[in-house]
Amino acid sequence: MRSVHEFLDSIGINLGIFIPGFLGGISYAIVTKKNFLSSMFSSFVGAVTTSYLSPIVSPKIISLFSLNDTSVYGISFIIGLLSMNISMLLISNTKDIYALKRLFNYFFSNK
Repeated sequence: MRSVHEFLDSIGINLGIFIPGFLGGISYAIVTKKNFLSSMFSSFVGAVTTSYLSPIVSPKIISLFSLNDTSVYGISFIIGLLSMNISMLLISNTKDIYALKRLFNYFFSNK
């Protein structure tokens, strides 16, 4: 039987980046005192987005701006923050679930 860490590694989630991103989202949800469920959803989206985009985006930004390798955590934080706020924007502006479904299908359907 595989451990949770091995399973997450197999699907591409780095716990070293995912956990701080998710904890940051939880603290954001507590501080802003907005709808807790939508804040938790957006923090999860931010953490997952950070896990998948950081290995792709960080090396390019580090080489572009001549940063050191520890900058990956700051870049990951910014990626997570942006994706978390974009998901909050989508949640708050979408009153109709069918509109969200159409938007999702527009961007992710195989045409």
